[in-house]
Amino acid sequence: MNSTKGISVVAIAGLMATVTAPAAAGDTITVASWGGTYQEAQAKAFFKPTADALGITIKEDTTNGLDDVRLQVTGNAVKWDITELGADECARGSKEGLFEKLDYNLIDKSGIDPKLVHDDWVGISYTSVVLVYRTDVFGDKGPKTWADFWNVEKFPGRRALSSSQATETLSVAALADGIPIDKVYPVDIDGALKSVDKIRGHVDAWWTSGAQAMQLVKDGEVDMASIWNGRAGTLKKEGAPVSFSFDQGVLTADCMVIPKGAKNKEVAMKALAMFVSPQLQANLPLYVDNGPVNEKAFETGKIPPEPPGPASWSPAQEKTILSIAPSALPIGMRAIEKRFGSVSVLRDLNLDVAAGEFLTLLGPSGSGKTTLLMILAGFVRANAGSIKVGDEEIITTPPHRRNIGMVFQNYALFPHMNVFHNIAFPLKQRRVPAAETVERVEKALELVKLQGLGERRVDQLSGGQRQRVALARAIVFEPRIVLMDEPLSALDKGLREHMQIELRALHRRLGMTTVYVTHDQREAITMSDRIAVMNAGRIEQLDKPEILYAAPRTRFVAGFIGESNFIPVECRSGSVWYEDRQIHTAAPAPASGQQLMVVRPEKLRLLSNAEPAKGVNVLSATRSDVIYQGDSFVCYAVLRDGRQLTLRDYCRSDVLARLPAAGQPIALGLDAQDTILVAAD
Repeated sequence: MNSTKGISVVAIAGLMATVTAPAAAGDTITVASWGGTYQEAQAKAFFKPTADALGITIKEDTTNGLDDVRLQVTGNAVKWDITELGADECARGSKEGLFEKLDYNLIDKSGIDPKLVHDDWVGISYTSVVLVYRTDVFGDKGPKTWADFWNVEKFPGRRALSSSQATETLSVAALADGIPIDKVYPVDIDGALKSVDKIRGHVDAWWTSGAQAMQLVKDGEVDMASIWNGRAGTLKKEGAPVSFSFDQGVLTADCMVIPKGAKNKEVAMKALAMFVSPQLQANLPLYVDNGPVNEKAFETGKIPPEPPGPASWSPAQEKTILSIAPSALPIGMRAIEKRFGSVSVLRDLNLDVAAGEFLTLLGPSGSGKTTLLMILAGFVRANAGSIKVGDEEIITTPPHRRNIGMVFQNYALFPHMNVFHNIAFPLKQRRVPAAETVERVEKALELVKLQGLGERRVDQLSGGQRQRVALARAIVFEPRIVLMDEPLSALDKGLREHMQIELRALHRRLGMTTVYVTHDQREAITMSDRIAVMNAGRIEQLDKPEILYAAPRTRFVAGFIGESNFIPVECRSGSVWYEDRQIHTAAPAPASGQQLMVVRPEKLRLLSNAEPAKGVNVLSATRSDVIYQGDSFVCYAVLRDGRQLTLRDYCRSDVLARLPAAGQPIALGLDAQDTILVAAD
């Protein structure tokens, strides 16, 4: 009998009865998911059986989340028919009206977890973040709980945690502090951040994607890590020496939506009905360690008695995930000009900020970032241009009528008022009734974890507490946009890093459109959905943090984001040359002309004489100095033309043993995919 691994033709026929009528032959839809092993599993479990049954073509794409959907919908350029998002993102997007309504006459919701059935989004799979450790380091006595992960004396070793999944990291930090798993949500942010601070100095790598976490463990770069359960299962299947447990897995749910304005929404609806059906849901665990959201999948007999991952979702966790602030608004700035006398500060500047986005204006002093923020706030008047918040033009609207929250660099708290009256000030200006004012202020205090401090004077607060009061004042009147002008610059390093994570977590919880100004690149990368790098009154590049770092478009961006060495190279007939050596690049090179090769210190690796150089650019140099920095070292080397290169690596015995003595030749390797070219100035 013909089948698609685990799904028979008979089962498909039964599914077709629920879908009512097949799609028109030759229809094509595009489905965007998370990529990697998970999407490969979805292709086998969902996409191929559906395409075969409906007689359609399913094209695949990858998504980075709600921001991608929002930009497509608000820009009237929807290219996806179905896309996958996290449950929290689905709830926010639903509030913003970004998705099509689902047809539950077509989609059978009877077996789907009710918490994941909504008017315009539906669950697709469960996954979790788990603790994985290498058995070649710990044997069978490795860390089993997050408290073990935090116990550096009992379990010494290199560690990795997620920097992009703030909610999950704060959750495991709470578990490490002994909070029972059914009491974790809603997360006590203060307590969790204190827990993170305990382990921060012992974390050797902060991963931003599941693939990166898996590679760190697989290559032995770390001995233990937080990791998606699917990636942990892949490591096991590939024979990596690892072990893991779901005992304290942090449960998350992925869901699917049809973006508003999708070109083939009728066909997409039929495909989605099949994706969530028991037959296809039961097929997913055959390919990846994710759990089905349709309980009837367990009745098919194809899922093992103990499916991977936890199968419960506490009411408190549900409340946290689905508690969303009022809808945010997008910002559109067009042809903004600003001059101070004869000095032009901003020139024909255009910028779009998506609803609910955390966008950072990053640049050196004098780049125009603060001026742009002040124009948006209304404190500085532009000489020309347009600013729209939603559909409303506000370029001539005074600041107090823009309904925008503002957190200033020096906090601008009133010293003669206590905490309560500082936070209540914008409500008083708006003549909010006294009883409602008390309720809103108390709610804001709880949100920023300052309960019970309403009567305290401002001069009795720490720097971090003052920052929270300023933030509470900015959000207490429920603006849909919040602006922040270097609010962490006055704090010491430890507190600043603490507040970065806290602000990011709070933004995700509230979903407000946020524009943030800083000159600190690490702060921008840690907190932002996207970053606009500014220079001399212009936006040099606007991108996600990982793209800015991996694919800078100009020398300025490459030099400002991260540490870089620049080597002049020449392009000839589409090939790149440095002196007499051809340079390999993953991206196509210009046909001709002078370029600069951007060399990141952490991308270089020390080569041995016996190491093959295929696909690797080899740079021959002379070792000069080495500076040890505890867990890592920096090696300086000089090329034949006198230019200096910098190599940064961990202090592993195998690497240190291969370092030549000062003055001796050294061979440094740079993979083609890490070789970046920018135009020479």
